[in-house]
Amino acid sequence: MGNNIRILTILAFSAAIGLTACGGAEDVIDDLSGSNTDDDSSAGGGTDSNDSGVEETVIDNVVSAVRNYFGAGSRWDVSLDVDELDFTITHRDDAESEVDLTISGSYESLDSGFLLLTVEASEGDGGPEVGDKAFALEAPGYAFFLKPLGGTNNLIPMINTGGCPTEDFDANWVMVKTSDEQDASGIESDYFGTFTWDYSENQGLLPAKYAIDDSFTLVGTNDSLPVSSCEDGVIVIGEGDNAAEMFLTSDGGAIVHTQVNLPDEANIIFALKQKEITDISNLDGDYAGFLFDDNMAVDEKIHFVSFSCSSGTCTGMLVVDVEENTTSTDSVTVTLDGTVDGVSDGLVTGTITSDSETGNLVCMADIDAVDSGRQLMSCVGQSPGDNSKMFNVILVSKEAD
Repeated sequence: MGNNIRILTILAFSAAIGLTACGGAEDVIDDLSGSNTDDDSSAGGGTDSNDSGVEETVIDNVVSAVRNYFGAGSRWDVSLDVDELDFTITHRDDAESEVDLTISGSYESLDSGFLLLTVEASEGDGGPEVGDKAFALEAPGYAFFLKPLGGTNNLIPMINTGGCPTEDFDANWVMVKTSDEQDASGIESDYFGTFTWDYSENQGLLPAKYAIDDSFTLVGTNDSLPVSSCEDGVIVIGEGDNAAEMFLTSDGGAIVHTQVNLPDEANIIFALKQKEITDISNLDGDYAGFLFDDNMAVDEKIHFVSFSCSSGTCTGMLVVDVEENTTSTDSVTVTLDGTVDGVSDGLVTGTITSDSETGNLVCMADIDAVDSGRQLMSCVGQSPGDNSKMFNVILVSKEAD
């Protein structure tokens, strides 16, 4: 899916896990403050191209003193200064609108693997108060996930600013948000697949789409997407009720927002460049992440999690105190026992088990995201408690001590 996959993936992810890609500033900032109460952040400098087929900034967003990320739908941008340990977050209604909210402050890395952001200034209507806090998860130079305090079902996904495609590229994608009517146990709906971008035709192709039933049924092949346009790293696909936006990273990843004009039917998709995992042991390590379970109560769908993976078995626990790094005694087990790179390079199938109940699951992975030495996994599956409901987990490996 290349750049298009990235965009489609981001959109699906927002929809699937209650991401705030299409929401306004007030809802999320109310969550940030815990009450009901223009500058573009893309990295500066020239551009170049890499083997992902996506234009990239000359500045290395992994080692640079400032790392920049942007999100889909209602436009959220964040800039992290890794030397000064401070941040700036801006919001606008869409990519063409003026900034209507600016939040700045300091941040720190926690032992739990998450970042703690503390507000020191806010300009704009409905902003948080000085001293308010939020948590975030960063795959350095690749993706940034913001979890406002008080907002149990809001998660704002952002990616490192990328450019438009300069050649063909291939990606994997998984759904992260779907309509409520979609049945994860059936064979009619697709939840993951592959994407190819044809640079000469300005067009995306979905070579394969799969369900997450027991057989991981092939739902469709070689679906062509409408001829598309790209500007500033955002691919616009189709128009009207079928319009979609794909937000690209410099390393071939994307967040995709489908049916942008029909919020109730929109999907969010997360995409990663196709890269070999080669051996399941390459995913060994300790991870921090977010879990979404559509079978949980409305205000309990999204959780902080800590996972440890070894030889394809990943044990996860809910993080009950992110600052103190304390976990619950309850656990879930992800078993990645499918053929590594079997469906596509970078994909592996398996199961998710909780309290002796099991659902099917597929994970896409990057074992060295943007040459950072960090692993990134995004998985979609069936909720163990109700296989008709969707389950997602996004994991970023913790930095080595």
